[in-house]
Amino acid sequence: VGTGNSFVTPSISTTTNYYVASSTNGVSTTNIGPATISGSTAVVGTYYVNFTVTSPVTIASVKCYFNVVGSNFLLNIRDAASLASVFTYSGTTTVSGTTTPQLLPINATLAPGNYQMGWTTDPGTYRQSTGATYPYTLPGVISITGNTFDPNYIYYFYDWSIVTGCESTRQLVTATVNPIPTAPTTPSTVSKTGTTISVRWNTVSGAAGYQLDVATDALFSSMVSGYNNLAVIDTSHSIIGLSGGTSYFIRVRSVNATSCTSTNSLILNDTTPTSNVNVSLTAFLQGLYLGGSTMTAAPFNADGVSSTNVADTITVELRDVVTYATTYSSSTLLSTSGVANVTFPGASIGGSYYVVILHRNSITTWSANPVTILSSGTTYNFTTAASQAAGSNMVDDGSGVFLIYTGDINQDGAVDFGDYPNLDIASSNGVIGYDTNDLDGNGAVDFADYPVIDINSSNGVLSSTP
Repeated sequence: VGTGNSFVTPSISTTTNYYVASSTNGVSTTNIGPATISGSTAVVGTYYVNFTVTSPVTIASVKCYFNVVGSNFLLNIRDAASLASVFTYSGTTTVSGTTTPQLLPINATLAPGNYQMGWTTDPGTYRQSTGATYPYTLPGVISITGNTFDPNYIYYFYDWSIVTGCESTRQLVTATVNPIPTAPTTPSTVSKTGTTISVRWNTVSGAAGYQLDVATDALFSSMVSGYNNLAVIDTSHSIIGLSGGTSYFIRVRSVNATSCTSTNSLILNDTTPTSNVNVSLTAFLQGLYLGGSTMTAAPFNADGVSSTNVADTITVELRDVVTYATTYSSSTLLSTSGVANVTFPGASIGGSYYVVILHRNSITTWSANPVTILSSGTTYNFTTAASQAAGSNMVDDGSGVFLIYTGDINQDGAVDFGDYPNLDIASSNGVIGYDTNDLDGNGAVDFADYPVIDINSSNGVLSSTP
């Protein structure tokens, strides 16, 4: 199909195998023997085909018809006189029936002599019981002379590909066609505030991740900063930093393990509310806490460009006081001084809710009592006493400042053995950057992340609800 140092395949829609070899001038390939099976057939596997080689030759390939897929086989070429094996080829059947043959690229190089070819391990092969016209001959090179049973029968091997001249062993080269993944369905809004729209979409089979686009126009010519081909692993995301009373256009694509990307989903168009209310929280995360009412800047430590005033991103939820269901949710930045300003829709004004803080590797922590949302703004300080949290579920730093427990890496509500596997793998691999397993926020997953999780796991730290 081609010569030279490179080869461009024709248009192919499925993964295709090619075989390549180096050769000198004078190499030629000829096919001998019946091209296809015909006539009366049966499945028999205990006989050998006789053939004679008169000059050095390579049997590049033969074709066989198998009656089952997934059967292992061992093809054997032996000396006709001594019956000693001179060549073997093993494989597994992938095609069955008498319509389509399976190509076996055996690449058997043989010196002149008399040989027999058959099965050492029988995979169940069709033979033809009529129509044989022996010998099948390539003059001066090779002749198929018969078989060990009946001269009217053709056993097993069809369309022998014979290479003469000097050629290396043929090597398999697979041209892999990676399928394009299916596009997700239209994203849907989970919740929104004046600065945040939280969306989700369906799981796409075979997707390794997704790409998210957010724009202020339907043509996606005015992209929102940070949301152009944003890589997302999960099937949901909180889009933050938006403006109130603004229309946004949102679409998503799926990406498979070979980085093939689907077409765009249909577009979600949603508008952030204009009437919002601010909730100001004070909280410290144990893993990031440096003492003196300050925390390290985890994003900056990871990338060197983020704000040095930001400790990390948290999600704040307002939960119904009866059902505990999430009524409002908003992601925001927690400063290194422990302050987070969260925006919620104006519809929350006048309502009483439990305030819940979620963080990527911390224990989910609830306010001890419902908090009433005021139009003038609401404040809540978790740091002044353990009793500010439901179940007094915080730890004293030793100076009367109370911290939210760190170490719930898998976010199952407990710091326990289930959090260690990912930490151990990330630490062993020397992961650096912004990673959930980086408990102390220094930009690296290493031995320094273990002390806090070891203590909390030993103490059986759990999430507590009112």
